[in-house]
Amino acid sequence: INTDKVFKIFLAGTCSDKGNWQSQIENMMIDKSFDEGSIISFNPRREDWPTDKDLQIEQIQWEYKYRKLADYIIFNITPDTEAPISLFELGQYLSEPGKISVFVTPEYKHYNNIKVASELYGFEIYETNNILEIWKVLMNHFYITFPQIWHLADYANCYELSPKCSIETEY
Repeated sequence: INTDKVFKIFLAGTCSDKGNWQSQIENMMIDKSFDEGSIISFNPRREDWPTDKDLQIEQIQWEYKYRKLADYIIFNITPDTEAPISLFELGQYLSEPGKISVFVTPEYKHYNNIKVASELYGFEIYETNNILEIWKVLMNHFYITFPQIWHLADYANCYELSPKCSIETEY
């Protein structure tokens, strides 16, 4: 894949919550059917977190590599977890506010920490964990990245999983 013409997103945030929000986003993703570009997701979610130290390190290194490679990082932090690693990872991108969007509700225990950081560092915070709302923000960032190939009329309802939608995920 020529990554110069691919919109690369990293699905950061909580992975231990009750639902698998990452797969829901991936199920709505547009494939490389565009003439000049596509979307690819980097999903850190694993069915089972490795207990082997070397495998843990490999997973962590993979996440660092693909967060850096990503054009855009979604941090979806759900209220049913503490998410200390997600907060740590978010802190690494405070100096790149255009690269991240954070989805978190006031019910999250550390919501105020994120809200204050968003005000100080200028990144966007969305007070929702709703998948369709996350999808809309994702599509807006895609449009900004590839305005020449976005056909709103053709892809606006992609979240309904029309035949034009599919998934491409790299692990």
